[in-house]
Amino acid sequence: MLSSVLLVLAAASTDPAAQAKKLGAEAARLLHAKKTEAACQKYDQAARLAPQDPSLLVDLGACLHRLGLEEEALEVTRRALAGASDRRVRRTAYANLDAVDVKIDLPELGHCSNVPGADGAPVFFACAFAWTDWHTEEGATGTGVRVATSQELARAGLENPSRPLPLDQVEEERPGAKTGLADLLVYENTEDLCRCEPEDKVCRRRCPKPQTTTCRLVHVAPPHVGWVCRTSREGRVTVQAAEVQVAPDGWKPGTGAPRPARATERPARRPAAEVAGDDEAASGATGP
Repeated sequence: MLSSVLLVLAAASTDPAAQAKKLGAEAARLLHAKKTEAACQKYDQAARLAPQDPSLLVDLGACLHRLGLEEEALEVTRRALAGASDRRVRRTAYANLDAVDVKIDLPELGHCSNVPGADGAPVFFACAFAWTDWHTEEGATGTGVRVATSQELARAGLENPSRPLPLDQVEEERPGAKTGLADLLVYENTEDLCRCEPEDKVCRRRCPKPQTTTCRLVHVAPPHVGWVCRTSREGRVTVQAAEVQVAPDGWKPGTGAPRPARATERPARRPAAEVAGDDEAASGATGP
């Protein structure tokens, strides 16, 4: 019995994945103790032992950022994104890119431009627009950007744009999977349309404290983009990262707008009695 236990323990000690997990836990404790350099060394060892685990690279990137090694943090985080399929891991990686201050330029308000990928080559096309929303109690104004697979899609229908969907909703609904475009929030401010007089208690109950949200593009990898938003309210800042699908699966840059999907559903077969009834009615209508 004892020998069996020892064999199991020996196998665990030589399993790279198990060792990497142990090193990652040690690194987290060191980071909590503000021993950042030692923590980064542990994360690096863990990532080398388990290169198939991109979450360790994400942790290493965040650690390198704390050390002020921005270029190294950026390189490691992009490597993590290249191998990560888990959405939560990718979200964390996008937040890391935002912390490193990665910013992919978007067009100025009222203008359009190409959206480059990591190699600088054009991938998507984007147009920036202003919007106003009077349909909520507090009201809001802001700007947005439409990211699309073609110039025509990016420009179409922007004469009277609507308020972009919240980031979590646009991520979940994946509008670009069918349409080849997604309207994304760039800036939102509830302060301009949300003003109450001090004595107007009803207004102040209906109108929450003003807040501002600023978002930016941090990663482009068709058919997705990485988007990060920072919301400031009453001195508190929250960060939300999301992966938004802009193009259909399998779409390649330079192929233009996606073609509408062909209908694959066949008409439901009708019962034979109904078909016979139709035939009798038809013969009666044309007979003498």
